Amino acid sequence: MGNTNNGHKIRNGKPDSPQLTRAGRRPLELAVADYYRRQGYSVVQSPDDGRERDLDGIDLLLRQDEKFFVVACRDRLQPLFHHEIQALQRRLPRLGAGMLIIVTPGTFDAHAREIADRSSHLQLVDGRLLHVLLGDARMEALERELGAARAAYQLPMAAGADDLPKRRLAPGLAVASFLLLALVLLLGWLALRHPAPAVDEGGSPGATR
Repeated sequence: MGNTNNGHKIRNGKPDSPQLTRAGRRPLELAVADYYRRQGYSVVQSPDDGRERDLDGIDLLLRQDEKFFVVACRDRLQPLFHHEIQALQRRLPRLGAGMLIIVTPGTFDAHAREIADRSSHLQLVDGRLLHVLLGDARMEALERELGAARAAYQLPMAAGADDLPKRRLAPGLAVASFLLLALVLLLGWLALRHPAPAVDEGGSPGATR
């Protein structure tokens, strides 16, 4: 694959969705893995158990003869920024990989494209090139799968946001209930310690018959 920098304009716009968890971007990962297998690469999904910190954010490991490449899939509809790309790129020597390939159905920012132009160890695949590589039918299916994944990811987030005011209010209600109970108990204790004086028939307090 070549860089996607040549002749591609950046689509500016508001972010549509946050980066998904790895489970959420799995359809993209599987589509890219299938493409590289058809190109003759041995493809292995990187472990996501957290034990290999250098592989954090890396989704696929590609091998073909003496070549070893790593692939990071990112499902973002807003441009992917250069600082994340540089952070991934710095791991290449430790991983022993000759190439970092970053794939997104969205776009990359201008600085990221400039970095790719200057590097022989970085390839960027944006939505336009991905469409060409996968073909119309596979790309349309992928877009549907990613849409469903985004919806599934965002619904729990929205539910959590709706519950946030309740979670914030709950501790305050608990404290108020405790203070009210303490006040009732205190008043009861005072009433037992200091009973009200008797009142005679004429209404004078303290008189006895």
